[in-house]
Amino acid sequence: MICLLAECLISGCEEPANSPVPRQAHHQSFLTPPEFDDCAARFADALRRWPVVDKADQQILLAAPRWKNESPLAVSDGQQVARELAEAVNLRVGAKVKIVHANTIGCRYASELVLEPARNNLDQAVLALTLHVLRPGTQTSLLEEVSIVRRLPPPQAGGGLFSPRPRAAPTTRPGQPERSYQVITFERGQVHLDPALAAGRVSILGERTTRDADGKLHVELRLLSRPEDSSVEVLAYHLDASGQRRPPLSPNRYELQAFKPRTLVLTLPKSARRYDLFIAAK
Repeated sequence: MICLLAECLISGCEEPANSPVPRQAHHQSFLTPPEFDDCAARFADALRRWPVVDKADQQILLAAPRWKNESPLAVSDGQQVARELAEAVNLRVGAKVKIVHANTIGCRYASELVLEPARNNLDQAVLALTLHVLRPGTQTSLLEEVSIVRRLPPPQAGGGLFSPRPRAAPTTRPGQPERSYQVITFERGQVHLDPALAAGRVSILGERTTRDADGKLHVELRLLSRPEDSSVEVLAYHLDASGQRRPPLSPNRYELQAFKPRTLVLTLPKSARRYDLFIAAK
């Protein structure tokens, strides 16, 4: 399973030969120290939770990230920031995974840091820094973790770099009578909880998103029902890169036993960038 040096080179994940700069130089970057620390913590946590790392019997080596700037912000020190973030992630991530130079024997995956414009959950223009873990020699993203690093001012009347996009989701299930769902917002989407469940009967204990080797988006929800069993129906929509809301998957019905947490896994197409999940009582 260990890739050869050539495999890492083909992936384009070469890192400049310059040695890393001291930690105190972060204040000169486009990232503030709090933004830098938040990115490092988020990326380390995502790598730690990545199923490939979680299930590995030996240390996973990840080639140092190449830098891409797809935002309107001019960044002169992007590759330097990528190196510093890699060092900071290594300090936080634990022993099972390590970011290394591309010429390290045993490198299994490539990586990429992309700065790009995005919209947050309040439909504000922001800059997002995304860590992608890639299959060597391809652009297949196996893991993505997004960190919002900055809010941007609204565009001037008549246009601008950040044109309006649809909100991520309505507050009622499409095609159904008006109902005030409780909306719980996560980094990659929203969960709309039926009011019959939201009053403490069903709780969301956790959420995470990952991408598999085929690029499909997996949404994991950990639910708890109390003080009695609950039967729920889950309807999953997704939004593509343009913000267009796509038809849902067929609804799934789940039985939740009282006081026994259950993790639901929903798989969305490769085109999914965000999700909308509706959870209704049955």
